[in-house]
Amino acid sequence: MVPGGYRGVETNAWAGSFAVTEYAIDSGSGVYLLTGSTQIGFIEARYFGFARRLNRTRTPLVEGGYRLGRLAGDWCWFAATTD
Repeated sequence: MVPGGYRGVETNAWAGSFAVTEYAIDSGSGVYLLTGSTQIGFIEARYFGFARRLNRTRTPLVEGGYRLGRLAGDWCWFAATTD
């Protein structure tokens, strides 16, 4: 499970060629697909994924730093880091 406020739902689904390990839906009907993670040091970790109609300030899957980029239509990629 990803640390943070809301816990995503674990899954073994695929989105194209990306394995989706968790997903979440926020209160504004944004959809978040977690597709990867890596440990950075002892405490900090970075998480990657895709989102549709996302919250521009945070993902419900991870609390901490948040970067995003536009893909196509309502879809974006995100990279979030725990603090």
